[in-house]
Amino acid sequence: MDPVGEVEHGEAIRRAITVAPGEGEERVAGGRITGGFSVAAYRARPAGAFGAPGGGP
Repeated sequence: MDPVGEVEHGEAIRRAITVAPGEGEERVAGGRITGGFSVAAYRARPAGAFGAPGGGP
């Protein structure tokens, strides 16, 4: 996973972390990830927006 650069504090982002796709999905489902862009990205994964679900090409 790629490292995360400086976050946009002006956008109220406190920190950024990288997680495996499955863990990200669990965090969204559990309400621990609530940012609109992050939630939208995880919701788009099953539709194939970022390659095959499960992290494949």
